[in-house]
Amino acid sequence: MAADQGHLDSQCELGKLYTHEIKFRQDYEEALKWYQQAATQGHTESMYRLAWAYSNGLGVETDHTEALAWYHRAADNGHAMSQYSIGWAYETGQSVAKDYAKAFIWYERSVKLDLDLAQTKLGSMYYYGRGVEKDYGKAGKWYLQAAGQGDAEAQYYLGYMYYQGQGFAKDYQQAHKSYELAAKQNHAGAQFNLGYMYEKGLVIKYINYAEALKWYNKAAMQGNTDAQEKLSYMYCKGQGVSKDYVQAYAWAYLASVQSHDSYLINRLSRRMDSKEINAGIVRANLLQKHLSELKNLSAAMNN
Repeated sequence: MAADQGHLDSQCELGKLYTHEIKFRQDYEEALKWYQQAATQGHTESMYRLAWAYSNGLGVETDHTEALAWYHRAADNGHAMSQYSIGWAYETGQSVAKDYAKAFIWYERSVKLDLDLAQTKLGSMYYYGRGVEKDYGKAGKWYLQAAGQGDAEAQYYLGYMYYQGQGFAKDYQQAHKSYELAAKQNHAGAQFNLGYMYEKGLVIKYINYAEALKWYNKAAMQGNTDAQEKLSYMYCKGQGVSKDYVQAYAWAYLASVQSHDSYLINRLSRRMDSKEINAGIVRANLLQKHLSELKNLSAAMNN
């Protein structure tokens, strides 16, 4: 086998196979072995993969300091995602002191290699004024570039800026277009905002509860508390769906677990008997189980 004969690209690819369970059983320790062999011989992609393994505890105990060291080695070789990862470490303070200015520098380096994630990050740095003076114009410029490459987070922020009239003239149609692009990539925030626009009649000048319900449901199933509360209201009032206090209670109960706000539950409880409330709790537990399964599946696919 080429990997056994010291072929670095083959060693890296074999590590990927063991990581992602393609052809072979998933075995993070075996993947780590191959990444280490190639990385210690100067293979840049393997350096990044090894850093990712240390960062996420795949086949080894989580060690952010070791991860950062390998990210630096790969970054010195011009690896865009490693440069981005160093920027993220400085932005979040993971294994280093939080430093927005240094984060900005590293994101800027990876942007020069046309990395859409870094373009989005630069947009956010300008949007919030982190490590640089707040500038909606420059934020919009970077979001536009990243959105054009299909980055969902950039599409979401672009939609928000059009909606609010920040850096651009207020434009609900452009906001809807950007939100929809991100929502179709399962961006929960964009799904919620899209639902809100349909609920308030901001898309085609009339209220569309059915579309609002559809997008709120998609966001709620990803754990978005605001969407869960909206669904509770809609089931309570019968907007876009038959009135159902039990389902309304289930969504309110689920939202309250995250928000620790019992206002909706208390309000609904005054309209329901104990049997209906218990049925709502049962449904909420079933929904939570389904949400957990979806979250675990998503995490497994992203490793």
